[in-house]
Amino acid sequence: MRKKVVLNNGDIAVITPASVESAVELVGYMNLIGGESDNFIFGLNEFRVSVEDQTEMLANMKPTSLTQIFIAKVEGEIVSQGELTFCNRARTMHTCSLAISVRQDKWGVGLGSKMMKYLIDYVKSKRFVKIIFLEVRADNWQAIGLYEKYGFIPTGRKENNLRVEGEFFDTTLMQLYL
Repeated sequence: MRKKVVLNNGDIAVITPASVESAVELVGYMNLIGGESDNFIFGLNEFRVSVEDQTEMLANMKPTSLTQIFIAKVEGEIVSQGELTFCNRARTMHTCSLAISVRQDKWGVGLGSKMMKYLIDYVKSKRFVKIIFLEVRADNWQAIGLYEKYGFIPTGRKENNLRVEGEFFDTTLMQLYL
């Protein structure tokens, strides 16, 4: 499912499932974004997936895989990543978790919104999923605003769930009912 989208600054982004060919760049992207914001669960160069492991994961990723990874590229560079993890147990298979990131130089141009819509539409195509859930740092108002725009509601909180440079931060749990 390849989709071209026009961003607010006129850039054209292409959103596609990640492929083996994007493994090296994807690992580099993840290590980079960890240093751009304290809102992630890892910091600069702390993404603990090797290029070899990422390549293997992407090589084995099929439309029926429990984890689906998507990327957005502008001018051939990864600028956003989205990940969906589906549950395969009978009691939880109606749920899916979502994670999204946008490279800092593309904040504020609508890329997060375009990627979020793409991911939600993908989940909706899986008719058995009824709930998408995610977790966000409780003071990340920009991300929370994006999630609320798409209908996510807060459903819980984890106190002191993130520790950044010795300081603790809460995370908010959010869900979208499809």
